[in-house]
Formats: sequence, C-alpha cells, structure tokens
Amino acid sequence: MVVNGDGHRLTDTQEAILARNVAGRNGKRVFQDVANQSGPYFEMKTVARGLALGDFDNDGDLDALILNINQPSLLIRNDGGNRNNWIMLDLQGNRSNRDGFGAKVTVKAGTLVQIDEKKSGTSYLSSNDPRMHFGLNKLTKVDEVTIKWPSGVIQRLRDVKVNQVLKIVEPRA
Repeated sequence: MVVNGDGHRLTDTQEAILARNVAGRNGKRVFQDVANQSGPYFEMKTVARGLALGDFDNDGDLDALILNINQPSLLIRNDGGNRNNWIMLDLQGNRSNRDGFGAKVTVKAGTLVQIDEKKSGTSYLSSNDPRMHFGLNKLTKVDEVTIKWPSGVIQRLRDVKVNQVLKIVEPRA
C-alpha cells in the first residue's frame, strides 16, 4: 500500500495505491493493482503523509492507519476475514537493544521461508506495529523460527503453533 499527495501543493490530491503480489507468467511474481476492489477509501483522493501498518484488532491480518493533511486520519480495518494462518513475533532484547531492532528473523514452515529484519521507522512521521507479522497461508505449524539478535546471539524455536502473538525474549547468555 502506498499513500500519496503532493507535499508542496496541498490541493494536489491523489489516490492511494494497493497492490497484491501474485504469480505472473513464467512463475515470476508481479504486482497486481487491487485498489479498485478494496473499498471506498481507494476511490478517494487525499493528501496523505503517513502510513502505519499493524494488526490493530489482533485478528491476524494487517490494518492501515493513514495520516492525511487537512482531512481526518483514517483507520482501514482489514475485516474481509483472515482465512489463512499467521504468526506475529514480539521481540524483546536483553543483550541487544530492548526492542530488538536489527534482529534478523527467518520463519520456516513447510517449503515456505520468510526472512525479515526488525525495523523502527517505516513511513514519513509513522511507524508500523513493532511486532513482526508473517503470513503462512494454509500451513498449520511453523517448523522453525531463527532469530539472529544484534548482539550475535542466535535463538531457534521449533514446532511453533500458528495464529498467535509470540513474545520472544533474547537469551542472556
């Protein structure tokens, strides 16, 4: 999702962009524009400045908070029904920084491998949910979560249940 608006001329409104990563020709992934089928916000033109993504209602799918200029902020809840499995990781550092910023996380479930890094700021004057969200499609368990903390400590968890927020504390040694 991308929110838009001309920062120099506050009257130049633009529509937001919403794209879905789908399989294209020859097995390559491509982005498909899905804004026109995603609700009334995507028909509006605004001067948006910030976008914060997170699971505001803790139901396993990501919602969006949009900060606009000269218009109210807007929370778009993803209430379409999350039919897929997921896991969110809430990292807490001990030897590393308290929030685990800079930790590299690998989630393996079946043949699916996802890699992400814990970051702080993500959009102009905004910050996403600090919990790390991993979509798992129909997979029913996470085989392994590996965290490489900024301190260099490597932590592994195996056979993790899906559809939960899992708090993970960095080992002290």
